[in-house]
Amino acid sequence: MSNSETDGFKAIYTNIKNLLGVSEVDLSFDMFKVQANLLEMIIETRGINLNTLNVNQLSLLLFYHLGCHLKRCGVINEFVQIKKEKLGELEIDYYQQENCNGLDYCSSFENLITQIKSGTFSFKTYSIGVV
Repeated sequence: MSNSETDGFKAIYTNIKNLLGVSEVDLSFDMFKVQANLLEMIIETRGINLNTLNVNQLSLLLFYHLGCHLKRCGVINEFVQIKKEKLGELEIDYYQQENCNGLDYCSSFENLITQIKSGTFSFKTYSIGVV
């Protein structure tokens, strides 16, 4: 990997780590690379050509895959399990819309793989409200 590729991969790592709300202790860059390689193998064995995926699809697959892995390791909870979060003076409530079927990281990963393979994509909506 060239320096620019490494920098880009590091930026994706930082973004996904922040989205999952984990520290570098919970998800090191080395573990991220191992899981990315595992994801590459999973995608290829499912018959999906990596060259047909865009950066957003790959990032979302990696996000779901890592979320599933960290959930199984007991590092994080599912998003739907988080009801309230207090950030200093600010209290945030999370509400999931009824039509989302309570999907977790692992089932979201499987659904996205299936959608990519079949060429169909559906978008789920979530609402985050701040009071």
